[in-house]
Amino acid sequence: MKKIIILLLIFIIIVPVIIGVDAESSGNITFGVVSSTTSTSSTSGRSSGGGSATSSESSDFDVYPEIITLDYFSPSSNNISFTIKNNGNANIPVSVEVLGIEEFYYSLNSSFSISHSSSKNLSISFNPMKGTSSGVYVGKIIVKSGEKFKTILLVINFRESSLLDINVKVLPDYKSVYSGDDIISSVLLHNSGTNSGLIHAAINFTVIDFDRNVLVEYSKEEVDLGKELFFTRKFFIPSHAGNGRYIIVGALSYGNSSVYSYEYFDAVKKPVIDIVSDYSVLLIVIAIMLAIIIYEFISHRNYSRNLSKFK
Repeated sequence: MKKIIILLLIFIIIVPVIIGVDAESSGNITFGVVSSTTSTSSTSGRSSGGGSATSSESSDFDVYPEIITLDYFSPSSNNISFTIKNNGNANIPVSVEVLGIEEFYYSLNSSFSISHSSSKNLSISFNPMKGTSSGVYVGKIIVKSGEKFKTILLVINFRESSLLDINVKVLPDYKSVYSGDDIISSVLLHNSGTNSGLIHAAINFTVIDFDRNVLVEYSKEEVDLGKELFFTRKFFIPSHAGNGRYIIVGALSYGNSSVYSYEYFDAVKKPVIDIVSDYSVLLIVIAIMLAIIIYEFISHRNYSRNLSKFK
């Protein structure tokens, strides 16, 4: 029993010392279940990143909905609306700012106040700048009061007249996935411009976040399209995707005409058990081996001493 206690003591002493040494060299030691988040820049770019839905700060006001989608077919369908609710017992000043929708101009009452325990409905009209082409455009509406803010995510699918149509839908079981997993979407292609025969069209898919960072862009595919074509498609979401909301964008092109469809989904980092690093695991194994050697040495020495007493 005494030998076992000695062995455990040696193990308890040696392992933390070795782990501490490795911590200084690797800078990353974690035992247990951990999850990490990736924050994103508020500027436009073409690098991978995660989109965040709302501010983490506590606030005495709420905004809803948390995401607004606008399918822009004509100037009569260019309005969005949202509500700001003051939950406090005092009047608050409010400012509203639209980020990331540079391809559209809009009219907006950007500064006002809301009485205590009341709500205000706000509308914004978007119109495309000259030269804006069909596509899916994303941005954010930032609602501020003092140092506190809330974010509404915004998606505009600007569509010009076309005989083509595409509809992309993420299947319900894949609306929230882990980074490093797949999502499965249904894709419906429609061509109302031909009664017979096929057209040789192209489709491609991209996953972006609400800062317009491209998470992954899939290769363009050629497709022979008659009146209609339906299929499901699996899309891999890279493991470096941060926690946040993303959009899968599908594009159908033929000649000079392109139409777009989108669907959003949430991705979160997988919970992982991070046992230090490979070197640390190796050092722990070495520590166990050293403890066993020391234990055997002590046992053998004590055995030799006891044996000599009987001689």
